[in-house]
Amino acid sequence: KLEPNITYVRITMEARLWESTLLTDYRKVADVHIESWGVVAVSPKLKITQDNYADDKRRAVTRAVPDFKETAGQVVQWWIILVAVLVGLIVLLVVIFILYKLGFFRRKRLEDMQMYKAEKKQQ
Repeated sequence: KLEPNITYVRITMEARLWESTLLTDYRKVADVHIESWGVVAVSPKLKITQDNYADDKRRAVTRAVPDFKETAGQVVQWWIILVAVLVGLIVLLVVIFILYKLGFFRRKRLEDMQMYKAEKKQQ
């Protein structure tokens, strides 16, 4: 809502630059200058008069410097891999034992299957 007798209006421009874009597309340069332009267009329906049209355009320059972090391949110690494999096997054995105790791996007996077939034929 515009108030009468206001001498200025503050307009804010925001932009985003994804770090992945900066690091992949501009890997070979030291810095990137991003030039942005903003133009204000006042609709005649608002019946706003301007004395100076020179400040309707603005330019903003952003300087982005990529921060490349050289990472050397980290070596994982062999005992960490061994412990992870052993813990995984123990968890797998516990799950299998619980399923065995709950009867998950039991086969249906032949008599039970025949009774099921007989009930199905009666229906």
